[in-house]
Amino acid sequence: MSTGRWRGLRQKIRRARKVLSYFRLQTPRDVRIVAQFLWLTLWEMAKLRLRNRRTVTCPCCGWSGNVFFPVYWVEQIERNSRCPRCYAEQRHRLVWRYLRERWGLGEPRPARVLHISPERSIQAGLKASPAVHYVAVDLTADPLAAATDARMDVTALAFADQVFDAIICNHVLEHIPDDRLAMAELRRVLKDGGYAIVMVPIMDIPQTVEYGRADPREWDHVRRYGRDYLLRLVEAGFQVIVDAYAYELPDAVVAREALYREPIFVVRKGPQYPPGVVGALPDRLPWQPGKAHA
Repeated sequence: MSTGRWRGLRQKIRRARKVLSYFRLQTPRDVRIVAQFLWLTLWEMAKLRLRNRRTVTCPCCGWSGNVFFPVYWVEQIERNSRCPRCYAEQRHRLVWRYLRERWGLGEPRPARVLHISPERSIQAGLKASPAVHYVAVDLTADPLAAATDARMDVTALAFADQVFDAIICNHVLEHIPDDRLAMAELRRVLKDGGYAIVMVPIMDIPQTVEYGRADPREWDHVRRYGRDYLLRLVEAGFQVIVDAYAYELPDAVVAREALYREPIFVVRKGPQYPPGVVGALPDRLPWQPGKAHA
């Protein structure tokens, strides 16, 4: 076998092993859920072939069909979630729509953007913008993840101070043991007047719960954030804007693009943005205790 084919085979084996590692088969219930997930995925694929009614649309890549694919979350399945073309899920589609409509990223002036643990769907849109100087970093070299420019720990970013106009950190901090150090690093590399989108799954509980170790039943989360998450960002020196953008979208848009209605957390820094919270969390949050999301 030639060297090129051997490398290709090894890459496919690595990808297959990574896919299999997502299925945490520890109990009979896990096996039942995985079997249901695989059946639903095959059923949705068949429906796309047989009757593509184009009732849902992905704002990230433009794909349309009668339903998005389901997603496996260890102890449950979420239907109508993942785009079959760009793999965008609900939270990815919401953040991309927000970046495009609320911030007009890269327009009218160029912007340096740092993307932590990048999602493929958001990455593709940012790279396509000629006004965006895009940098993606991640700590792990996951064969299924989006491309990165460097392997880097978010608690020790190898950048000078005040380099980036915008930072995207979407569902990352719940995996970081020292999240306060990560927040400090994000603030350090963000320019004065810049902004960062720092999303986490906030549970509808008053206080954050620290696990002390990564929980494999919650996709290696090390904590369960509560409503005090905003105070951590303020303590890091940020002004936190709780944007109700998702709640203001028409119901038809939310249904067509299968979006979450959740608050967008935008942090800013600089003399004109003193630490504090602008806006408020809704009375009820979409993330409930016991519902794990990556």
